[in-house]
Amino acid sequence: MSAQAELYSLLESVRRRCRLRRAVLRGSVGLVVGGGLLFLYAFLRFAGFPFDLTVALFACFTAPAVCFVSGVLQHVSLTDAAALVDRRLELRNRTSTALEFLPHTGALQQLQVADTLEVLQAMDARRVVSFVPDRQVAIGPAVVAVACLLCLLPPVKPPPVAEGRSLGAVMAVSGLDSQLEALRNLAEDVNDEELSDLAAQLQKDIRQTTRTEHELKDVLTRVSEAQQKLQKLASQMDIEAMDAQLADVGEALSSAESFQSAADALKNQDHEKAADALADVDPELDETETRPTSEQLERTAQAAKEKGMDELGSDLDELSNAVAKGDQEQIKKAAQQLGDRVKMHGTARKVSQQLKSQIDALGDARNLAAHSNSEGNGASADATGLNQKKGESKKQSHGSSKKAGSKTAGNIHGEKSRLEGQLQMARLTGKMTEAGESETETVLSTESSAKAKRLANETFARYRRLSEAALQAEALPPGQRMTIKRYFERIRPEMSSSEE
Repeated sequence: MSAQAELYSLLESVRRRCRLRRAVLRGSVGLVVGGGLLFLYAFLRFAGFPFDLTVALFACFTAPAVCFVSGVLQHVSLTDAAALVDRRLELRNRTSTALEFLPHTGALQQLQVADTLEVLQAMDARRVVSFVPDRQVAIGPAVVAVACLLCLLPPVKPPPVAEGRSLGAVMAVSGLDSQLEALRNLAEDVNDEELSDLAAQLQKDIRQTTRTEHELKDVLTRVSEAQQKLQKLASQMDIEAMDAQLADVGEALSSAESFQSAADALKNQDHEKAADALADVDPELDETETRPTSEQLERTAQAAKEKGMDELGSDLDELSNAVAKGDQEQIKKAAQQLGDRVKMHGTARKVSQQLKSQIDALGDARNLAAHSNSEGNGASADATGLNQKKGESKKQSHGSSKKAGSKTAGNIHGEKSRLEGQLQMARLTGKMTEAGESETETVLSTESSAKAKRLANETFARYRRLSEAALQAEALPPGQRMTIKRYFERIRPEMSSSEE
């Protein structure tokens, strides 16, 4: 073996142990970093913040692995290995000098190399690069061990009284997240960026209120602000006025047989069906239907413009002119344009119903949160959320009282109510006229009685239809809708056969 190969072989073992030693030291530093992450997880866990232990453990053991691999991959030159040998064995740069003299062929240089190789034959690489654990290597596993023990300890639970003060409010608003998510999805489906951004912001605010450290006053404030924003947006849509105007459009279209299907759908507020019917309308109209249909559409367009619905009025004007001219192609185009307008309103109506549902849900959540604790603000409720004032005991006092019976003593009839105390008697003898009281008594005839009953029946039927229409307009599940309908039927007065 040549002198160069022999020297390289001796230094290679030292260089290999240097790389391994550096990797171990860097891995220890990585353990310290991972232990710090576990300490952070333990602190957040004690503070009550939700955090996944799997993520913390992954970060803890990934850091030392990355540091160890970086130490193994870092290159160590032969010059560095020779300098380390000289320093540890106190050879006064003989190894470094021999490494520099290897390319030279002079007798003095070769003698220096041979002398160095003879000295290095007794070298032990383990003595040059020691793996005895020192303080720097041992501190990493110690930090990780202490952090793991802290993570295994159970978290400190807050006192039940402090938790109960806002628990009812948190439970009241926790169900709004999914409902706002549904509103946000509907807004994205109809490409309403304003409503989508508003729903996302409200959803973020509601999620912040579910933390137990929020006071009930803050919860109610956030819910009220969300409710006001949705009410403002719902009022801007003005769905009821548009529904009434489209019903008038249905009345105007009912004069023509070709528009009968669309007219019936508009009267029943089935806007999707009406839009499809207008898109598939037969533009061929009878001559007897052209003039009355055109005139009614023109009057309806004028009424729509007076109410501020200029776009709908323009669509109706175009359809009216096309019907008056009998231009089938123009009728088809104008009907399609009106159908698109009706379809857009149907989508807006769905959004409005969803907004009303969210407003009602926010109102229910606010009321539930307000009544979940005592005194209307939950400041002094116990852990169960019961209405108990501060300082009062749940136990009833059975002790004697010096004031017992003093208020009703000597009053055998008891205390008069406020209404009975101010009762005034008056004798009503008849009709009051300019000449004074009259002794004449008015008696209703049979015709007047029948007319009154008929008016009562008509009023009863009208309000019954209004209540059923209002119930149908609400976006309610079928089971809840039937429950409300049965409730209305039970509380509604029954009409006798004589009254009918």
